[in-house]
Amino acid sequence: MKHAGAIRRIFGRAAVLTGIGALLACAFPAAHADEAAHAKARYYYAEGEKRDAEGERDAALHLFRRAHAIDPTYEEAAYNFGTMLLQIPSEDFQNTEQLRRSFALLRPYVDRYPGDYEESIYYGYAAGMLDSLSEAERVLNRTYDLDPRNTKALLYLSETYGNHGRYLEGARTLSRFEKTQGRNPNTAMRKISYYMAAGDTLAAVAEADSLIASNPRDPAYVVLKGNLYDALAMTDSAVNYYRRAERLDPEAGAPKLALAEYFRTKGDSAAYDNKMYELLLSEDYGLDEKTELLATYLQTLINDKNDTSRGDYLFSVLSEQFPHEPRLLDLAARFSAAKGDFPKAIEQISYALDMLPDNATMWGQLMNYQAADKHPEESLLTYERAKKNITPDTSLSILYAMLATEARQYGKAIGTYAALIDSVNPGLRTDTLISLRSLRKDITLDELNRLSAYYASMGDIMHQAGDNAKAYEAYMNAEELNPDNAMAFNNHAYFMALDGGDLGEAERLVEKALSGRESGNPTYIDTLAWIRFLKKEYAKALETQEKAVEQMEKQDERLRSPEIYEHYGDILLANDRRPEALAAFEKAAAMEPDNLAEVKEKIRHLRDEGVTPPPAETETKTDEA
Repeated sequence: MKHAGAIRRIFGRAAVLTGIGALLACAFPAAHADEAAHAKARYYYAEGEKRDAEGERDAALHLFRRAHAIDPTYEEAAYNFGTMLLQIPSEDFQNTEQLRRSFALLRPYVDRYPGDYEESIYYGYAAGMLDSLSEAERVLNRTYDLDPRNTKALLYLSETYGNHGRYLEGARTLSRFEKTQGRNPNTAMRKISYYMAAGDTLAAVAEADSLIASNPRDPAYVVLKGNLYDALAMTDSAVNYYRRAERLDPEAGAPKLALAEYFRTKGDSAAYDNKMYELLLSEDYGLDEKTELLATYLQTLINDKNDTSRGDYLFSVLSEQFPHEPRLLDLAARFSAAKGDFPKAIEQISYALDMLPDNATMWGQLMNYQAADKHPEESLLTYERAKKNITPDTSLSILYAMLATEARQYGKAIGTYAALIDSVNPGLRTDTLISLRSLRKDITLDELNRLSAYYASMGDIMHQAGDNAKAYEAYMNAEELNPDNAMAFNNHAYFMALDGGDLGEAERLVEKALSGRESGNPTYIDTLAWIRFLKKEYAKALETQEKAVEQMEKQDERLRSPEIYEHYGDILLANDRRPEALAAFEKAAAMEPDNLAEVKEKIRHLRDEGVTPPPAETETKTDEA
């Protein structure tokens, strides 16, 4: 159905409904057939209302169901029963026929009590969002006609027309609304959007002109017309109206915001900065809006690699208005971190935490900034401080384990993952191979995947700690819990190969990693190539590694790995392709110029032999691609 999104807004679930118009025509008895039955139904209905008010919705639904079953002519019971059925969560949702019947339960009450406006409006709008526009028109128009003060019915009817593609009728309905409520930018903008959707740009411009004529001194109306011209790609006209609005009220924020966006797209950074400065001084916007504007501005500076000192100046403008505001300090810390100034970021987020010590996200930021500033031990102490103010969630615990590993405090990292495993399945062993029989009977697929990821991470840490046997056990547990955990299979295979283990088994494991969705993962392909290299299958290893390089070079440059280039060079050397090997080593070294001493030694050795890399255009088959 076309309007599934709107139905979610009404009923809180996805639904598809067809043929409701015919069902709504079903006859309902006009009077209660049995007074004794009706009295009994009233009792259950009253109990249902009581339980509903107390938040016991399941009990209320059961009671409304009983009331309706006892007296199907009891409109109130039918309405409440039907409404509650329509609010059942999506995972428990009824089929299409049941939904149709549930919705039909609402009509008897609405038709018997047309003066109950809220219920009528709900019903009419819902009908329009399903498939019965005529039913929506009937009820919403009736509601407005009974009391013209019920202009909300017209707003819903207008939206219903719009959702059904009848844009001009939607605009006319908004004009009826304005006769009672007067003109305002919101309804005018909606009418303009309807005219634009209908392809009637003249009517859209006329609507904007009419709005301005109703109050020529209101800059919001002038900005609205500027926005219209902007949508029509008439940029010069749009800017003229923005400037006109600014002249009408030099303190208004909306014209400045529109002009700032114009200057940004034009590339006029000086004019853009000036408008942003004026916006931050404007009293039209509060802290939330100004913080969002500044965040967008700062992200633009970072993305475009512009002078970030411009952002520092605007921070000072906002800080003078809102000194010691935690949200502003949080933004300042993020900006400092993005610039690489981690000491400043640590200082700023620490001030914010002094005021919001129960903010788990900020504790995580502080730990990250400390680690980025080459102080992982301090980040671990920060975690202990955080535990005095909050109960760490899973993401914060995993961050702690990662930083403990970086600080070579492997016991703490492994203990953290063991605690996470215990939180999912109490009593599950982490020091030996496990059996699926050890799992909770009601464990979910998501929990199995999480456990698998935790065991795989434990395997990585154990291997780094030098406990290879325990690492392999952890990987095997991860693979048992989730046979699709490609990372567990890859790491298991790679470390087994590096440790001098069974290369045939290692090859089988990595092929398992590459058998599913990760078939094009360059890291996993690199593992396979390296295992084949260790098996001295040099030609096969080269063919495989070329695929790894090809896949990697399709990625963002920031995701590329010097290790893959280094392996490529080693495999090329084994195949006596020394110039191409030198080129591969040089690519690896260029990615981490301050590291990779072993790679640099290989480069020096090849150059001492007089080897030179091939010309760039014929360097390798992969580079040409």
